[in-house]
Amino acid sequence: MKYEFYIAKTHLKSRGGVFKRVIAWISIVGICIGVAALVIVMSVMNGLHIDLRDKILKATPDIMVLKFHNEPIDNYTTLQKKIEETAGVVKASPYIFTKTMIKGKKNRIDGIMVRGEIEPPDVKNNIIWGEYNTGENGIVLGKNLADILGVFIRDTITLYGFPYAKSLSLFNLKAKSFLVRGIFDIGLYDFNSSLAYTNLSLLQDLFLFGDKVTGIEVEIDNIDNADKIAKSIEKNIGYPYYVTSWKELNTNLFEALALEKFTMFVLLTLVIVVAAFNIIATLLMTVIGKTKEIGILLSIGASPSSIKKIFIFQGLIMGIIGTSMGVAIGWTACKLLSKYQFIKIPADVYNISTLPVAMQLPDFLIVSVATICISLLASLYPAWRASRLEPVEAIRYE
Repeated sequence: MKYEFYIAKTHLKSRGGVFKRVIAWISIVGICIGVAALVIVMSVMNGLHIDLRDKILKATPDIMVLKFHNEPIDNYTTLQKKIEETAGVVKASPYIFTKTMIKGKKNRIDGIMVRGEIEPPDVKNNIIWGEYNTGENGIVLGKNLADILGVFIRDTITLYGFPYAKSLSLFNLKAKSFLVRGIFDIGLYDFNSSLAYTNLSLLQDLFLFGDKVTGIEVEIDNIDNADKIAKSIEKNIGYPYYVTSWKELNTNLFEALALEKFTMFVLLTLVIVVAAFNIIATLLMTVIGKTKEIGILLSIGASPSSIKKIFIFQGLIMGIIGTSMGVAIGWTACKLLSKYQFIKIPADVYNISTLPVAMQLPDFLIVSVATICISLLASLYPAWRASRLEPVEAIRYE
């Protein structure tokens, strides 16, 4: 063990003045609180990010293949096979996704998005009443949309469609009755209040699409690689098609979440910076209290750089102790939050009833390294002051 590190530990363990010990522990506790708050908040932000992503993916395909100018796709079977040849693609399915008017018992609503599928989408796992059944004029509605329309299971609603390539005239308006077979809740009001699912062939008939669709939805093996796989698909199929991923569709939303997480990181780091000022105060008091000892070390051959190291080590030790305590407390709190979910929040406001928590190793590492670096920076000035002492004057210091 280098003697500089040994002396630094001795200074921290020494029974100096009560005030100096209190300031030292305030520094350590301040760092501990700051680190714990940071890892908890960042883990909650991660949880919210993942929860929102999962909810969006229940109603949004991993990747969508569309035709330029919103033209319908007529050769979708051939296109579907070509897409499925791309690495990372699990399957591809045609769909129709269009705006329409819908009429229930209470209201008629414009601008509702209705989706026609061949295979049941992920929303089938979020049915809260009835079942996902779009056969025989069946339709599945979002919970809030059903409330607005005043309908429930086995009630009848009417969809209105403007046949494709016709003018938007009431004379071209078609109407078709559907039976409500299921009601879903994916936890996002925007989707629950404006989305309905039915069979692909029913929408093809209502909008006179014939054997055409509006797009191909693609399921992939890793949603984090959506942008990369989307580019590969676009390269394979070429013009007149374009490909977009769930990430691209929700870029602004997730960039806002990332910015919010970064802002919280900066604000809570200020708590650690304040604690670092206490480290400066503690080390400066140590320099004053140990002036004679510093002079003796210099007189027997210790270099100014060795004196610097003593106080830098002292600041680092305080930072590492505070960081370790904060990480331990933050990790424990996150585990308890995740397991027992004892913090309740209004589900009707936030669409979640408890705080979601997702701990990620990079966040813990970033917080720990940043805190230790701040502690290191805080120790530089006191270390510099100590190294500037003149040996003779320091020994005579009272």
